[in-house]
Amino acid sequence: MAEVKRIDIIGNIYNNILKGLSENNKLIALQGSARSGKTYNVMIFLIQCCISKKVLVSVVRLALPSLKRSVFRDFIEIMCNMGLYEPKRINKTEMTYTFENGSVMEFFATADNEQKVRGPSRDILFCNEANELSEWEFNQMKMRTRLFTIMDFNPSFTEEHWIFKRLPAEDTYHFISTFKDNPFLTDAIRDEIMSYKYTNPALWRIFGEGQFAIVEGLVFPKENWDTCKFEEIPIDITSDIRKQRIGLDIGYSGRGDPTAAIRCFYAKIGGVQHLWLHEVLYERGLNEQQVAKRLACYNDIPKYVDSANPLYIQNLEDNGLLNVRPVKKYANSVVEGLQKMQGYKIHITKTSVNLIKEFNNYCWMKDRHDQFTNMPIDKFNHGIDAARYATMSDRSAQSGLKSHYSKSELKLNF
Repeated sequence: MAEVKRIDIIGNIYNNILKGLSENNKLIALQGSARSGKTYNVMIFLIQCCISKKVLVSVVRLALPSLKRSVFRDFIEIMCNMGLYEPKRINKTEMTYTFENGSVMEFFATADNEQKVRGPSRDILFCNEANELSEWEFNQMKMRTRLFTIMDFNPSFTEEHWIFKRLPAEDTYHFISTFKDNPFLTDAIRDEIMSYKYTNPALWRIFGEGQFAIVEGLVFPKENWDTCKFEEIPIDITSDIRKQRIGLDIGYSGRGDPTAAIRCFYAKIGGVQHLWLHEVLYERGLNEQQVAKRLACYNDIPKYVDSANPLYIQNLEDNGLLNVRPVKKYANSVVEGLQKMQGYKIHITKTSVNLIKEFNNYCWMKDRHDQFTNMPIDKFNHGIDAARYATMSDRSAQSGLKSHYSKSELKLNF
């Protein structure tokens, strides 16, 4: 067996998992703030379990894109850092890794995959971002787990959520981690989380202190939107290009912002305007070529992008992305665009986990008298901005904006 290299861990998380299991608990519930390192350190622990004893470990999340970008990516990185990764042992199609001693770690998404949820048993179960899962999904998988279950979550949900009702409970070890436990954070990320303390106390309790809190002043109150399966969107709408658009919000790497693309479907049913939102891209560190490649399968659908960066739009087109159109920002465009979105009955697909998180946390700003204003806080809004661009596109189409720019207009000297 290859020599295992030393890897840094966050003691509060790793040691609490060990403590919970030493007390014979069957469920470890890890509640944590943003960037506390909970998922990464759970994965280190699970890899150690696989090395120590032949076990089958299932790592689960609701949506496959989110699973690939988070726990699966963390797994590969940790295995490489520990000197354990062997490409021949991974099956990327089945998303399984077989260790030298016969241990297997499998990764799967539960969305629209009832067969996996109700499938064969395993030794250890890890439910990443368990608040995304339904109680039925969690129970089905937990009852098919022989040794123990770990779940982690941000407490950004209401008291009606099944996790809130489940804690505390017998045979459950529940603990909290915060970003302060993570010594590996950059100053920029630390400062961003600290800013919640002064702009929105509820968000600070959730994402700073890892505590439950009711978020006040939501731009989109929860009674005004719901979630659905993609298949529940009427087929005459999903098959009609005229009834859909994609909004694209550019992620700036210097701030660590994600690039978000939201597919929007519009229809009037029974006198009510409906808007379905489906997250097709939400990823950090992408350049124009990578964005164009990921969105190439939607070339027939009009795409609306912030017009403040015409060179970015030009680069998307140069890399083969079609139907890219600028959305012009104007005075009060943010508020006007949000008001237009609020005029719809909004439905978000269940796999759009990042967009759902934004809807649960996007708030109005308060003034010095502690009263809510009509301007939103510029956080939790990448996917929402993308949807807003698409929804504002009617006005932009009438404004005569061009989607293609000449070199002189772009002020290029080559």
